[in-house]
Amino acid sequence: MKKWLALFLSFCLILSFVACDTDEATETTETSTTVAPEILPGGTYRFTAEIQKIMDTYLEVYTEDETMRRTSDLFHVSIPNGVDIRDFAVGDTVEIVYAGAIEEIYPARIKGTVSIEIWQCGLTAESSFDAKVMDIDKQNRNITVKTIETDEKFQVHMEDLNELDIAIGDILQITYDAFTENEGLKTIPKPLAIRFRQRFTSDIHFEALVLEIAEDFVRVLGTTEGYEREFIAMVDNGDELLIGEKVKVNCVFRGEYAEHHPVIMERASVISMTPKTYDFNARIIETYDRVFLVAGGYVGLCRLSFSSEVSLEGYQAGDYIHVTFNGNVAESRPTQARGYGIRYMTDEEIAGFHQEKTLRGTYKGISDGMVCFHAGNKDYYFAANAVDFLPMMTQGDIIEVVYDRLITHDINGIHIRFPESVRVVEE
Repeated sequence: MKKWLALFLSFCLILSFVACDTDEATETTETSTTVAPEILPGGTYRFTAEIQKIMDTYLEVYTEDETMRRTSDLFHVSIPNGVDIRDFAVGDTVEIVYAGAIEEIYPARIKGTVSIEIWQCGLTAESSFDAKVMDIDKQNRNITVKTIETDEKFQVHMEDLNELDIAIGDILQITYDAFTENEGLKTIPKPLAIRFRQRFTSDIHFEALVLEIAEDFVRVLGTTEGYEREFIAMVDNGDELLIGEKVKVNCVFRGEYAEHHPVIMERASVISMTPKTYDFNARIIETYDRVFLVAGGYVGLCRLSFSSEVSLEGYQAGDYIHVTFNGNVAESRPTQARGYGIRYMTDEEIAGFHQEKTLRGTYKGISDGMVCFHAGNKDYYFAANAVDFLPMMTQGDIIEVVYDRLITHDINGIHIRFPESVRVVEE
């Protein structure tokens, strides 16, 4: 009897262990009911979501997908190439296929979007119209539009207006379920969806007059399409311009600029139409037909030509001149430059330019009207009629020549262009 009782108790104990294992297995099964993400060929993933916002480069979507909600319930999904954002509307349910990692911020970001397809349209086209943007009130977050078909005006309130790149002249498709009307103005307080049909861009090129120069902008007055108006160009080269100066303005403008007063151009270039000029002082060595051979500190020995508009009457060799030119000097021998203006130096300028030098050498004689002498193993010469007084000299005399610093070189030696005095040095 005791033997049978022991066997019965052992059997009951075994049954209790089996029951515990069965409960644990059941509990494990119940906690593993979450569906794994749907993995497609090529390592891509798929889920469905509802569009909350439509931006230029991404959709903001809300998903009930249990697996995706482990990361976030709200996602910013990049628009893949070849997908037209105008095909979507807020409220649409879309199927999204993506590859790669998810950036776990809020909203989470999916950048490796492969495709986006409409699963179910959330809105109908019965309450939609295409309209042109006529005015933008960013402070109150309203836009004024005119319908394409009937020319009706609507005011549309947009909470996210400042986040969208909407400009005057853009064509939008506006979907709504209700509007109010007050004194003839129809207002859509809460549009269901807004899609871009066409983004308007103006390519502006015109000449203008500078009215004002500030640290980060220039205000100009110009004429476009037959109308004179003011423009404010956001530029960083204002310090290179002058008030009253004529300039050329180039700008790519989002929207219809004619609707703005003044027109504010954020991406513009303003270029002076006045040729940039530089100047230098020089002394004329020789004169030709509208070309002077001059010598100056900036250009060295230079062939300086002038356009026909510049008067060269009265200028001659030896004159001290102040020349205006474009800053370009051709690297030749002599150098070459083109002058836009010329005048005589002032006495003060001459005093700063003139450099007197003295040279002693051995007198060799006069040949073809040139006084020749030897100094420091070099041969020098100058025109005998270039000095007011030429003393009596015999070959071998030691002479002292005072001259301007300007000299030229040729096969005969060093040519002193502007001697000022000559004297014989007594032994």
